[in-house]
Amino acid sequence: MQKLGDAGHARDAQRSAEIAPLWNQYVARRDKHAKEGVIDPALEQYRWMIEEFRVSQFAQELKTSIPVSTKRLEAQWQLVKP
Repeated sequence: MQKLGDAGHARDAQRSAEIAPLWNQYVARRDKHAKEGVIDPALEQYRWMIEEFRVSQFAQELKTSIPVSTKRLEAQWQLVKP
């Protein structure tokens, strides 16, 4: 509770705002691929990287299983089929 009181809410909102467009991008491409019958391991990897990014942003003490950052997410996105 003290973390939230000490600007934690604003920090969490900022972090959520950083993750939201990544997730929305994933969902849009996932839906497109589903309609087209495309199976793309790079997209699945991207999704898991977003989850790891969430951990790195909200629960650093848990550590991530792979190194992840917005730069790494952008690089992974380039591997995703259009």
